[in-house]
Amino acid sequence: MSPDWRLRTPASRHEDFSVTLHHDHLCRQDGVWIGVLGTADCDLGAVGEQAVARFHHAMTGLLNGLTSPIQLLMVARQWETEALPASDLAVEDSVQTAMARHAQTHLTVHAPLRRRVFLVVSGNDSAHLEHAIGTVARLLAGAGLGTWRLLGTDLYDLFAELEEPWHESITEVTTPLGVARGTSLIRLPGGAVDARWLLPLVMLPLAGDVAIHLRPVAQADALRTLRRRLRDHSAQQLVDLDAGRVDDVKVDVAIDNVSTLQQRLASNASRSIELAVTAVARSADRKRLDTATAQLLSAWALTSAHAVPTHFQHSDTLLSVLPLALNPAGQWKLSDTLAAATALPWGQVEVNDAGGYRLGHTRHGQTPVCLDPFASDVATNANVAVVATSGHGKSFTLSTLVIEATRCGRDVVVIDPEGEYRALIERLGGRYLDLGSGGVSSLNILETGLSAAETVAATGEMVDLICGGLDPGDRSAVEKAALTSLAQATPGRPAVLADLMPRLAETSPRVARILERYSTGPLGELLSRPTTIDLATTGVCGIGFRDVAHEIVPTITLVVAQWLWTQIRRERRRRHIVVDEVGLVLEHAALRRLIVQLARRCRKYDASLIVATQNAGDLLAADDLTVVATNAATVLLGGQRPIDIARMASAFGLTSDQARFLEAAQRGDFLLLSGSRRAEVMIDVPELYAQMMSGAAPPGPTDR
Repeated sequence: MSPDWRLRTPASRHEDFSVTLHHDHLCRQDGVWIGVLGTADCDLGAVGEQAVARFHHAMTGLLNGLTSPIQLLMVARQWETEALPASDLAVEDSVQTAMARHAQTHLTVHAPLRRRVFLVVSGNDSAHLEHAIGTVARLLAGAGLGTWRLLGTDLYDLFAELEEPWHESITEVTTPLGVARGTSLIRLPGGAVDARWLLPLVMLPLAGDVAIHLRPVAQADALRTLRRRLRDHSAQQLVDLDAGRVDDVKVDVAIDNVSTLQQRLASNASRSIELAVTAVARSADRKRLDTATAQLLSAWALTSAHAVPTHFQHSDTLLSVLPLALNPAGQWKLSDTLAAATALPWGQVEVNDAGGYRLGHTRHGQTPVCLDPFASDVATNANVAVVATSGHGKSFTLSTLVIEATRCGRDVVVIDPEGEYRALIERLGGRYLDLGSGGVSSLNILETGLSAAETVAATGEMVDLICGGLDPGDRSAVEKAALTSLAQATPGRPAVLADLMPRLAETSPRVARILERYSTGPLGELLSRPTTIDLATTGVCGIGFRDVAHEIVPTITLVVAQWLWTQIRRERRRRHIVVDEVGLVLEHAALRRLIVQLARRCRKYDASLIVATQNAGDLLAADDLTVVATNAATVLLGGQRPIDIARMASAFGLTSDQARFLEAAQRGDFLLLSGSRRAEVMIDVPELYAQMMSGAAPPGPTDR
C-alpha cells in the first residue's frame, strides 16, 4: 500500500468527491482532515447507573467543547473463522486441535457478530485534528474507556468498500460486501431517555453499521429555529381548536419538547448541536435483505424513535456510515448536548484476549470468550475467583481453567482438599503429591528452599503447632537443633525432622517426646523424608489432602504454605495457584495466611491465585477473606442462592438484571467480571476436556 492512497467515492451524485488516505489520517477533497480512533469495548446495558452517568457526563463534556463535526460509528461484521493447527500425537497438541476444531465449529454454526465502535474526528488542518483527537481521548479515558489511533493497514481496511464501483437502485445499493439498504432517523424519541436508548439498534443481530453524526450549531441560530417551531406548533393548536378537533397529542408533545430545549439553551445549561443517525442493513442477497430491513425498522421502533428507509439515497446513506465524518443523506435533528450525549453505540463487550483461555461463548450474541487473566491492559492482577453453588459447574469451570492454562504453556499448582483433580493432572502429564498416600509422598519443612534463617523460623513455627505451643526456652532449643541439622546436611542428604531428635532429647525432652511421633512411623514417612515433588520445575502438579488425618492437617498445610510461597518468590514466572473448595482450606490458619498474602501480593511475583467455592459467604464473611474475593480482577459468578445474591451484589456492584441472571442461571452459565468487562457467558469446551476431567482413557490417533 502506497503512503498516499487516493480513492474516488463510487456514489453517482458524488463522483467528483474523493479522499486521500495517509498513514494516520485521511484528507477529504474539501480540505477536511480526518482521524479515526478505535475504542475499547463497553456494554452500557451491563454496567451500573453510576457508570452510565459517568459516561454520559464525559460525552456531554466532549460535545460542549466541540468545534468541528464528529462521528460515532458502530460496525458489525461476522466473526472470521480460524485456521486449524496441525495435529500431533502429544497430549498438548491433541488438546490444542480439539479446542481449535470446537471453536471453529461454533463460529460456523452460530455465525456471531463482532461489533467495533470508532470515533471519527475532523479538523481544518493537522494541528486542529491532533488537538481534537487528544481532547476526545482524554475525556473518554476519564469515563474509563480506552482509545487508540488507527494507523496504516487498520485504517485502510475501513475503506476497502471504496475500491470497487457501487451499483445503486431505488431500494438498495450493491457493493463489494454485498447488498445494503439504509435507514435514517426522522424523529427523536418523544419522552425522556437515558444513555442506553440506542441499544436495541446497535445490538440487533445483523451485519450492518450505525453512524451517529454530531455537529455544533450557533446558539442564536438554534434559538431562532426553536422559536419558529414553537410558533408553528402553537398555530396548529389554534387551528385544531377553531375546527373543534381534539388536541393532537403529537403536537402537544412537540410543544413541550421544544419549550424544554429552548429553556435549557436560553439558560446556558447546555449547548446547541445537530444530530443525525443512520443505520445500514447488509446481506448477501435481496431476499435476506428484505428480512433484515424489517428487523432493522423494528429495532428502531424499540428505541421509541422513528426512522424510514432512505430509498433513492442508499449510496448517500452508505457514505454516511463510512468513517468520513460526512453525512450526505441529511436528516439533521436539532438538539442540545445533554440530550445528544445519550446517543451512544456501545453495547457489547468482547472477551477475546490474544493467547487467552478459551472458555466458551457469550449467552447473548454467541461471541467466543477467550480470557487471559495475565492481560495487564485489562485486569489489575491475574487472580480469579469462581463462585457457584453445587451443581452449577464450578468444578467443571475450574478444571477448564487448568486445562486451558496448560494448553497455553502456563504452570499450575492445584491444592486439592477432596482429591478431585488427580485424574485430570495425570492426564495432563503432571505430578500429583498425595499427602495421605501412606508413605508414597512426603514434605520436608527443612527443604522448602528458604534461607537458613527462614527455614529455622518455619521449623520452629511447625513444632510450635504440633506441640500446641512452645515456651521461649523450648522454641530456642528447636531453632538451635534445626540450625545444627542444616549445617550438617550434605548435598546428597538434606536435613529432615528426625535429625533434630538427638539434640532435642538433651535440651528439651518434652518436645522430643511429642515430636518423635512425627519423625518416625507413618507420620515420619510423610514429614521426615526428603520432599518428593519439586515445584521449581515447570508444568502442572497437584497436592491432595483428602486422606490426611484431620489432626495433622494444620501441620501439613503450614508446610505446604511455606513451600508454595517460597517457590513463588524465588522463581518469578506466570503460574496459577488453584484452590478448590477454598472454604475447607481456609479453616487452617497457615493456608489462610498464604491465600490472603497471595491475593494481595501475587502480581508482584507474576503469579495468579484461582479460588473456587460453593458458598459466597466463605469469601465475604470476614474482612481478610473479602480481600480474596474483591481483589480478584476476574470473577466468574454462577448460580447462587437468593440469600447470597444481595451480599454479592453489594460486593461486586451487580445490576438488578445481573442479580436476576444469577438467580436463574443454569449449569455452566456464569457472569464474567474481568476488569471493566461484564458478560453473561456459557462454559463450552470440547468433549475431550470432559473425558480428561473424568479420567477417561486417552483418545486414539483417529480421535486427535
